[in-house]
Amino acid sequence: MEYVKVPLMKRIISICMRYPEATKENTTRHNTHILIDIKDKFFEYEYNPGRDLLFKAAWKMLIAEYEHDPYYRHRFDWFIEKIKESDWEPRIKTRPSRDGLWNEPL
Repeated sequence: MEYVKVPLMKRIISICMRYPEATKENTTRHNTHILIDIKDKFFEYEYNPGRDLLFKAAWKMLIAEYEHDPYYRHRFDWFIEKIKESDWEPRIKTRPSRDGLWNEPL
């Protein structure tokens, strides 16, 4: 972990945080706006100081690439379509997480 995962996380954060912040005011695509809303909801529930920056970097990259690059946008859309078409099993939501790092209500 200390030789691969931690340095990789730091590098991902360093690179992805260079992306400008995507907002509904500076983006035009409908699905980009949905991703922004989902990101905002995600951070209402997520509380892990050790992973916050990694998640923020990943969301920043995903939204920026989705908005401006059809290459990645089409592949992400395909991925979502395949999940919708599949028999993907949803998570079982019986009780809130007890770890205090995810605070989604039932």
